[in-house]
Amino acid sequence: MNFIQRLGTNLFSKRYYSEDYQPDFASFKVGDTSSIKIDFDNLGDVYHRCAHLKTVVNAKAELLSFGQWKVLDEDGNEMENPILDLLNTPNPLQSGADFKKSISINKSIYGNAFIYKNGVFQGTDMESIKQLWVMNSDDMEVIPTGKYYRQNKTSDIISRYVLDNGLELDNFTPEEIIRLKETGIELLVEHSKVKTLQPQITNILESYQARKVLISERGAIGYMSVENNSGNLIPMSPKEKEAIEKKNQKNYGIKKGQNRISWSTQPLKFTPIVFKTKDLMLFEEVEDDYNVIIDAFGYNRNLLSTTKGTTFENVKESLKLVIQTTIIPEGEAIAGAIQASMPLEGKLVLDFSHLPIMQENEKEQAEVMKIKTEAYQNLMNSESSVMNDQEFENNLLSLLKS
Repeated sequence: MNFIQRLGTNLFSKRYYSEDYQPDFASFKVGDTSSIKIDFDNLGDVYHRCAHLKTVVNAKAELLSFGQWKVLDEDGNEMENPILDLLNTPNPLQSGADFKKSISINKSIYGNAFIYKNGVFQGTDMESIKQLWVMNSDDMEVIPTGKYYRQNKTSDIISRYVLDNGLELDNFTPEEIIRLKETGIELLVEHSKVKTLQPQITNILESYQARKVLISERGAIGYMSVENNSGNLIPMSPKEKEAIEKKNQKNYGIKKGQNRISWSTQPLKFTPIVFKTKDLMLFEEVEDDYNVIIDAFGYNRNLLSTTKGTTFENVKESLKLVIQTTIIPEGEAIAGAIQASMPLEGKLVLDFSHLPIMQENEKEQAEVMKIKTEAYQNLMNSESSVMNDQEFENNLLSLLKS
């Protein structure tokens, strides 16, 4: 298992470092009819178990990773700054893209993202910060001072951050940690969207378990009983019942190597109890729950695989919408938090204008501006000979609003 596969988890955590880690859905047992137990206090496990949740969270993080770090001056021009090298190569185990993904995944799953600055920032001296590490949010605890509204500094509100991953226990000062969190009612308590999505995630996993039973065991087909033709009913012994069950479960079915017809020396009667898969509406339930998860994270259904299909134009417009309404705001929040923690000369931004899909918008805007400019020039040239002052003012106002 390489580092990329462990994105969003602590590199040194005993829970996820093991090579033989498997999410529970990979070990559904045939014949297991118990309800799935999901611990929503262990959000990392929920992330690994629910493929639909993981797909949306990772897709959003992938989009964010396409952003380019820039430092701009007051006029919006790019300028050199040592922080760019640090952000593009934050630590020995992550690239700049992986770093951004890890921030996004932690924030999406836990409602928090913690970035450790290996070194203390001194004025404008970037040399003091050697590395940036994204901590596993599940291992971090915020210790408040108990004071909030009358304080002027983060250190007056937050006493320290505590890391406890079962292998390591350490304390960090507020100056060492950059923290991003989901916006909620409380100032310090995380607001994980995953906990809000508990019904949808549970329904998806339960639906997949039911479908696995239908595929493996053909569902709840019916029951066998001793047929009473003579009027002298002799009950089947427990051993006989067990032998027939094992024989049918092992030898009879639609899989390769199984018999299509089952024979028995017992006078048995079969009573069918059939649940039609379409009547259970398992596929519809999963689709509905998936859409709720997608909406919660500001993603778009057209950018993911779908049974209904979509058009190229829909995909293109959906991608623009997600970048503009979800990815860019998240990038602004990350850049703002980093800049607030490390005062810089200039403004730090995570820029997406280089993406072809965004350049199309710039081309469209340029075409619109060209048309407006030509219309304005025509309007100015025709002022004295064609229109009176009121007409000119109305036309100019209409042009500006267009």
